[in-house]
Amino acid sequence: MIRGLQEFPGSILFLISQRDLTAQEFMSLCRESGAWGRALSRDTVTCTTLEGADHTFSSKEALVAATDESVRWLAELPPLRKD
Repeated sequence: MIRGLQEFPGSILFLISQRDLTAQEFMSLCRESGAWGRALSRDTVTCTTLEGADHTFSSKEALVAATDESVRWLAELPPLRKD
C-alpha cells in the first residue's frame, strides 16, 4: 500500500473517521513511520478527520460530512489534462 501511495501521481483524499479504530491505527502508523509520514505529507494528499464519524459513516450527520468533504475536495482538483 505504501508503494502504491508513493508512486501514484494523482491526488488522493483520505477520510479518517474519528471513532474508527482502524483509522486511528492507520494515523498512528503515519505518525510513527517516516515513510508513511512523508507519503501523507505530499501536496497531492489530503487527509481529513471527520469528527464523530464511525467506520461506515452510519449516522446521517457523518454521511453528509463525508459527502460534503468529498465534493469540496473534488471541486478543488485541477482540471484534467487532455493529451
